[in-house]
Amino acid sequence: MLRYNYRNAARGSVKPKDEWVIIEHNHPALIDEKQWDATQEMLKKRKRGGVGHSAMRYIHVFSDIMYCLCGYREYSKRDKIRVQSGYAPSYYECSNHRTRAGTEDVCDNNASISDMEVGTFVLTYMRNMIEIQQHIQSYLNRADMEHRLLHGSPFSDVEGIAAENMESIYANFLREAHIDYQPQVKTEDGFSVEEREQLERERSKHKRALERLHRAYLYDDAGILDDIFQKELKEIQKALSAVEAKLKKLDEKNLPATGDTAFLKQASDYLIRKTLLSDEPIDWVDLAMHVDDDALRQFFLTVLRRIVTYKGKIVSIEFQNGIQHRFLYKE
Repeated sequence: MLRYNYRNAARGSVKPKDEWVIIEHNHPALIDEKQWDATQEMLKKRKRGGVGHSAMRYIHVFSDIMYCLCGYREYSKRDKIRVQSGYAPSYYECSNHRTRAGTEDVCDNNASISDMEVGTFVLTYMRNMIEIQQHIQSYLNRADMEHRLLHGSPFSDVEGIAAENMESIYANFLREAHIDYQPQVKTEDGFSVEEREQLERERSKHKRALERLHRAYLYDDAGILDDIFQKELKEIQKALSAVEAKLKKLDEKNLPATGDTAFLKQASDYLIRKTLLSDEPIDWVDLAMHVDDDALRQFFLTVLRRIVTYKGKIVSIEFQNGIQHRFLYKE
């Protein structure tokens, strides 16, 4: 397009539009009209303030939930555009290491991690969680569930999930499916027993001891001195109260919890839902190129509380329900 008679002078005011002289298709276009319109629409969306300023407003999808293992929030930066895909990835690095270099308490986490790595890891993990939820009867064994959670190439160097976290994850899936759950604990002799069963046994033992003490105090011919009776009574009652408190806490813990996999309901964008339900490997770049940055960001902010990284690896993911998924890596 060629335009004449646009201003009153070289740098003068713009004339009324009906006075402009416009010649359409005056020279061959470098890009086709469809691509031009799409580019202009993208630029319009990314203008700061919407008008008069064409600077890019970069949205780092994970910026508000990325943390280093040292506890500091991670700094976000935009990398250069990749020639083949046209995608410009975001990178995250420890703000402590970045800003406190040279000090004694500087963090040693000098590695950054890209949103391509984070997005692929997190979405693959979420997809595995959905698989477990939809086929829970196939994953009633803790080991089988853990194996499924770590299914896929993003977890090739992950050894497992921290035991205490895995127990909470396992419990949460069972509660969601309305399946009875009893936590497992290790006794001092190394045998696994149900925690409630163990506590019930302890409560019965203390009650029997209490009965024997009263019987000896009241009916034993030899008798028990008052001060000895009072001392032993307090000790048994104290132990019994402690067991009762643990049982109460266990009952509260076993109330229905908000499920991690509720995030599927938050995936309002069709392409996000399609990605989570697909069997194909996660293609973060393709997803990010077709879904608005802010839509992706809002989705992850809704379902995740924090992602912790160290030395370029994801250490843990915490969902909004407070359950942490901590990953153990191979040596």
